Amino acid sequence: MPAYTQHETGLITWIRRYPWLFLSLLIHVIIIVVISNRSSETLKIQQHKHYEQQKERVSSSIQKAQQIEMEQRADNIDKIKSLMENSIQPDAAKPDAEKLPGPKKTAGKSPEELLAYAKKTMADIKKLADVARAEELSRLLNISKEEARDKVIKENLKKESLDHQKKKSNSSSKETARSIQKIEQEAHAILSQRQNQLDKMNIGAGSQMTIGRRGNGLQAGDGAGTGQALEAINLFLSRATYEMPKSSFVNIDFIPTAEGAAHKKAGRVIGSGGEYAERIYLNSWYLIGPFAGLSGEKLFDNPSYPPEQLVDLDAEYFGKDNRVLTWQYFNTKRYPLIPPDPAEDAVYYGYTEIKIDKATDMWLWVGADDDIKIWLNDNLIWVGGYSKQWFFDEIYAHREQYISQWNLSEDKIRIHLHPGRNKILFKLSNGPNAAAIHGYFASLVLTK
Repeated sequence: MPAYTQHETGLITWIRRYPWLFLSLLIHVIIIVVISNRSSETLKIQQHKHYEQQKERVSSSIQKAQQIEMEQRADNIDKIKSLMENSIQPDAAKPDAEKLPGPKKTAGKSPEELLAYAKKTMADIKKLADVARAEELSRLLNISKEEARDKVIKENLKKESLDHQKKKSNSSSKETARSIQKIEQEAHAILSQRQNQLDKMNIGAGSQMTIGRRGNGLQAGDGAGTGQALEAINLFLSRATYEMPKSSFVNIDFIPTAEGAAHKKAGRVIGSGGEYAERIYLNSWYLIGPFAGLSGEKLFDNPSYPPEQLVDLDAEYFGKDNRVLTWQYFNTKRYPLIPPDPAEDAVYYGYTEIKIDKATDMWLWVGADDDIKIWLNDNLIWVGGYSKQWFFDEIYAHREQYISQWNLSEDKIRIHLHPGRNKILFKLSNGPNAAAIHGYFASLVLTK
């Protein structure tokens, strides 16, 4: 054996003995590494492309919801203008409850056009508010309309000076959606002032002391028209979601007794062609979540997410921990409703529809751990927003009994369902203990 082999490893000896085989193996390894690197780069590119596509879809969904929200706010501003006009000249345009609404003036407008429309409408509202204020001063101070208008002009000049100073101190530019929201809130405040004015006029309608000289303001004979205008304003303001009062049943210390027998049936169609039971558990939903929520008592003020502006079942959104969320259909006979994907400090949304053959009033029994808001046909009808340890103590001590009765209920509310499709949306907020058994749930049950 040659001398050099004494210092060579077995591998080197094998390479010297089979050089071509070694070369072939080396080439194959290099090819595999190159291909693997290219595949890895290709996979990264595909993943990045997929992520960018997801971002684009999520952005499109959010923009769609924002557009609907801006249109709704601009439409509300237009409604406020109409209510102001009718409150000042009630005989000129009496509301017709049976009249079908025409096409929205805001439909199809770009965000910039919506903002311009909102500003123009707001300018008209302010003019109407000036007329109403002048009428009020004329009546209260027993002065002429001209004197009252002069006082209003002076008041406005003072306000404009203060507003100008405020604008100077805040030079940051606001987004279009935020600007429209601010205008809507300002219009809402003006309408609330008009509501107070009409309230005072109605309270003093029987007293000559509250009515100015004839020609100086609204007269006693205007009571019927003014009353109708006030009723329309009250109805509009009661539906304003950002002014929705908290629930009034804070002091309840027991579970309400549900009415009617609990039949083991479940469905969403009531009346002709549908399953009917004295107690109907709403068990079929499109669900989406979890979105990021606040912790502790702050969960009662969880942020608003796009489903509150627009229920788009094809939409995609970024949720908690940057997950991509889509609507999922969920149907179960298990009571209560527990959304999938449990998470602490989280927000879930559920959407369903109830179809009936004729208009009817029903009781909606509501219960939730931790907190729930409910919209019926786009109107906010239920707001929790309070601490309810009594409820948690009660339901977890007697859980099986209440589950068998379909009665995990905090309270009930009378709702009106119109013929055809009725839309229900809920927002369920959860705090801690999501991983515990039944750590969060929603219960919505209908009875006659």
